[in-house]
Formats: sequence, C-alpha cells, structure tokens
Amino acid sequence: MRFMSTLQEPVLPAAGSDIFGEYDKVVAFASSVILLLAVSAIDKLTGFELRLQVLYMVPVAIGTWTAGRLWGFALSAASMGIWVAMFQTSHNYSSNLYHYWDGGVWLVSMVVFVLLLSRLREELECSNHGLVDVLEKLDAAIYVVDAGRKELLYANPRCRTQFGEQAVDSLNVRPAKECSIRWPDGRHAILRIL
Repeated sequence: MRFMSTLQEPVLPAAGSDIFGEYDKVVAFASSVILLLAVSAIDKLTGFELRLQVLYMVPVAIGTWTAGRLWGFALSAASMGIWVAMFQTSHNYSSNLYHYWDGGVWLVSMVVFVLLLSRLREELECSNHGLVDVLEKLDAAIYVVDAGRKELLYANPRCRTQFGEQAVDSLNVRPAKECSIRWPDGRHAILRIL
C-alpha cells in the first residue's frame, strides 16, 4: 500500500526506458562496444560477399538511445572504420577508391540514423514533460496508478493538497472518471479524475 505525500513532486522516468532498460551510460556504451565487436567478428567470418552492414545499426542504436548522440557518432565512426579495415584487402572492387566510397556512404547513412534516433528520443522526452505540465495545471484532483500493481505513479498538486497522505487504496474507492493510458516508462496505467 503506497501513500501520497504533500511534498511529492512528479518524477518521470527517462524517455523510452522500457526499450533498452535503465542502465548507466557507461554500462550501455560498453555493451554497445561489445556488440559492435561481435557483429564485426561475424561480418569478417561471413566474408565480403554477404553484406551485414545493417547489423552494425543495432549497437549504434543502443549506444545512441542510452548514451546520447555523441556516443552514437563515435560508434558509427568505429563501425565504418572496422568495416573498411577488415575488407581492405578482400574487396572485389576494381579500385580502392570504390571501397572507400562505400565506407563513406555507410558512415553518412549511420550519421543520419543517429541524428534521427536522437531527435526521436528528444521529442519523446518533450512529450512526456508536456503530459505532466498539462496534468499539473488542471483544476481537478488527478492521480495515475499502475494498472497491474495499483502503485501510485503520479498525483497532481490539487490531489496532493486535497487528499494529503491518503493510501492509494482509499483513493481508488472514491468515485472518479478514469481512462487507461500508457505512462512514459511504457507501463499501462489508469488516470483517475476525482
């Protein structure tokens, strides 16, 4: 049974934390590097004929989403550098220039991918904060509970002032209008307007 506190401020989880979990940036980046090296090893074993460049996007995506745009750029450059170095002598192009061109095109593609993914994360965070801003400014007493565990996720100032430190169970028995929503961390939640 969880209680509301009049001092409780809304705390939002990180945007998209349900996708890759909530790990420290160092752990996420280290995992991305290990995955990048594993993809590189598989790519080297399969040879130049089987193009596995799309698999390099997975560690770059994880690194970008969890650690940020700069880490995504670093992983993109590393993936391109590893790919160019691995197939320097085994490519079947008539000139090395074409091999470097292929690597450059790959790098530009990865940079665009990183920019789009980081922008998506930023917009997701803005929409999460927008949701809380709207709920904070409403005149009605509103709270959000986890649909499965009935754990309190959020209570707006009006609800905190009006009901103080009541248990969530006592709030749930009050008549209210409610709707099902998806909370920013991905959990299914119930928004109740008392």
